[in-house]
Amino acid sequence: MEIGNGCIVFPFAIVTVGTKVSDNVVIHNHAVIENDCVIGENCFISIGSFVGANTFIEERVFVGPKVCIKDHIHIERDSIVGIGSNVIHPITECSVVGGNPARYIRKNESHRVFN
Repeated sequence: MEIGNGCIVFPFAIVTVGTKVSDNVVIHNHAVIENDCVIGENCFISIGSFVGANTFIEERVFVGPKVCIKDHIHIERDSIVGIGSNVIHPITECSVVGGNPARYIRKNESHRVFN
């Protein structure tokens, strides 16, 4: 497991073996990151979220509270995953997704989580 500079890993978060967490990532309370994941720079993994094994999350991705991401998923940069979503398919760059299963809602044209 590798944790980059400037990361914040809250109490009761679980980051398992073989995972690489890049710089300036926040992993909130009770989030679980399974084995062999890659989390890109400046990501936010919210409270109670689950990231399945061998998942690749690119830079500047916001994962909302209570999100569940299936194993072997690729989430491209500047994407936002809404509260309580279940991600079972890859997410393309600059997408805002939500629901169960997570579906495309709109493009993240500002490349930001908060305007």
